[in-house]
Amino acid sequence: MRLTILGRSAACPNPGGACSGYLLEDGDASILLDCGTGIVSRLRQVCDYRKLSAIIISHLHVDHFIDIIPYIYGLKLISGIVDGRRLPLFLPPGGSSTLNTILSMWKDLPTLASEVFEIQEFNPSEALKVGHLSLSFAQTVHYIPCWATRVDAGKTLIYSADSGPSEALVDLAQGGDLLLAEAALLEKKGVPAEAGHLTPREAGEIAKRAGVARLVLTHFWQEFDAQRMVREAGEAFGGPIELAEEWKAYTL
Repeated sequence: MRLTILGRSAACPNPGGACSGYLLEDGDASILLDCGTGIVSRLRQVCDYRKLSAIIISHLHVDHFIDIIPYIYGLKLISGIVDGRRLPLFLPPGGSSTLNTILSMWKDLPTLASEVFEIQEFNPSEALKVGHLSLSFAQTVHYIPCWATRVDAGKTLIYSADSGPSEALVDLAQGGDLLLAEAALLEKKGVPAEAGHLTPREAGEIAKRAGVARLVLTHFWQEFDAQRMVREAGEAFGGPIELAEEWKAYTL
């Protein structure tokens, strides 16, 4: 299983960077986890974006899904779909209505989207099969409904999506090989209790409690002190930890 970091930025792309988007490949299966700002351009540099097994969207915040719009235009106006196969696009519960409302701002987009994507909502209470990959979900602590994803295929990747401290995330990540965890806050001082994001230390605590083998921090701002992030997460986790690097591929 190979994970490629296409974007690691939080809500606004870091200089030269992109927002949330992670390509997971295992044999002939390939999944894009989230499709935020700037991701389609990067995806097209590393694979044939027409042939993904599926796209999984964790939640409908702009930095996690907005590049679905240029994706639609690319498939419809430039590249075309392959052998009439619409690309499976899995949205969270209620996501279809939200996406349709946004696309309806442009008269042609809802129709174009249905021509290039097979749009459906995943059921968080059931395992989702994408080829030989098995995906399971847990709702996170966030401003809007959001789901973390666990992908099992011999090795196990857990993607936190956006979340504050969460027992459900700890449970989902149990025994995983790699936890890709957001760290959008450097500290919680002055931040409301309901803030739906993690600090590096909190990500490390989740990794420790879940017993994962490795922790990779993502979804953070360039302005953060990188050494502090690694130190604080490491103090809580005690295992291998690093900051996600765009374009880097991690082998599980």
